[in-house]
Parts: sequence; structure tokens; C-alpha cells
Amino acid sequence: MTAVPTPPSRPSRGVTNWPAQASSRGRLALLHGVTSSRSTWWRVGPALAAAGWDVTAVDLAGHGDGPRLPAENGDLTALVDAVVPRLPAGLTVLVGHSLGAVVALAVAAREPAVARGLVLEEPPGMAGGDPSQVADSIEAGALAVRADRKAFWQYVRLTNPGWDDADVEGSVAAFEQTDTGTITRALRAGLSWDLPALLRAVVVPVLVVAARQVEGAAGASALVGADRRAVRGMLPEARFVELDGGHSLHREQPDRMVEIISGFGASLVSSG
Repeated sequence: MTAVPTPPSRPSRGVTNWPAQASSRGRLALLHGVTSSRSTWWRVGPALAAAGWDVTAVDLAGHGDGPRLPAENGDLTALVDAVVPRLPAGLTVLVGHSLGAVVALAVAAREPAVARGLVLEEPPGMAGGDPSQVADSIEAGALAVRADRKAFWQYVRLTNPGWDDADVEGSVAAFEQTDTGTITRALRAGLSWDLPALLRAVVVPVLVVAARQVEGAAGASALVGADRRAVRGMLPEARFVELDGGHSLHREQPDRMVEIISGFGASLVSSG
């Protein structure tokens, strides 16, 4: 990443701003995935600011320094309720990764004027999925990091060879901060979503970035099967972008993600 670092500001708990370098082209907001935090954008945020965007990264409820989730209501509505008041007004693009992509869709469906467009990185589909299996995985990770942080760090390092060490450390630290108990209870209680239905409810342009699926190989993409086919069929060809990598493309290909987000934002500004 060649961007000159932009000194961030933290206007409130769980929020980081990177001001645009030189004149601003618009404002972007970044939402992270499950068991992560706003620190995951440590390269993308400053690089987008260097490209002329005012950038805000926000911790979801139950993650990082974000507000706590209601103990008995850690559902999608609660996540949307918690994030909407902390988003800047007049967004050009709202960007979400994984769970953050689902939250971004739900926010835009409820608040159509929140942003002029959405970039969804690896939005997870639920068709044929089992939320309890996701809960089991999160629970196992929480136990592992508490039992032996160093071993868990090495596990994340080995299973994500394309990540920078700072991404590994950020991922482990964010996992330690996550309210995994509330999130796993919500998943087991039926936390779910219909990804194509959420996409149909959004009136602004949407660009999806997904990990490429290799025929005959088990892929790391969270957007698979009927959900992937449906989402791809609902978008213009140019707005479904496939990249080589896994579920965290902004960690593996930060330069390419910056290029995609900035280019999409520029197209929205130029279109009026």
C-alpha cells in the first residue's frame, strides 16, 4: 500500500475518521464483519483518504468499542438501530464486509437516503446454511483465544497466508473484544436474513465484490449456491466483481479494494 498515512480522528467511541487529503470527493463509511472491528480497515481507510475521500469506520454493536447488544435481542434490527445514529450524513458510499455488508443492506433498505450507493464485500448468504454452525465456530474461537492466545494467533496466521501480520493481530484482538456470547445466542435463536430480498429492497446502486469460486475446489467465499446465483442475476455484470482470495478480500487485496470502492464512488458523483 503506497498511500501516505492520514492522521485519524476518533470523534466518538467506536468511530474512526480519516479526513480526505486535499479537496474532498465525498464521504465513505466502512462496516466490518462478525468478530472483527473498525481496525480491520487500517490500510483501506487511509488509502481512500489519500484518494480524496472523507472516510469513517464504525464498530458494529457487540464489537470493538461499539455499544453492547441487548442480551436478548442481538438480531439484525438491533445491529441496524445501533449503527444508524453513528453514520455520517450525506454518504456517497456505504461499504460493508460480511456481516457489515448485510447490515449495510438493511440500513439502506430502512433509510434510503443514507448513501448514494453500496459496496458489499463478500455478503454472506443464508440459503441452505445453518446459523448454529456459525455459532459453534465463533464459540470455539472464543474458547481457543482465551485458552492460549499465542496458539490462536499462530492458527490465524497459518490459515490466512495472504494477510499482513498486523491483520492477524487485529483479527485476534477484535475477537477478544467481541461479545461472542450474545452473538452466538442470537445465531442459535434464529438470527438470519434473506440476502436477495434485502437486495431487492434497496433503491440505490449496489456493487458486490466476492471471492472467485474455482470449479472443483472448496472455496472460501461466503456467497455461494442459490444466493450467489440470485445476487449475480440481480446486478449488472459490471457490478458483480470477482477477486482471487478468501472471505477477507480487503485484507488480501487492499489496493484492489480501494480501487473498486473509489471508482464506484466516483461514478456515483459523476452521474449527478
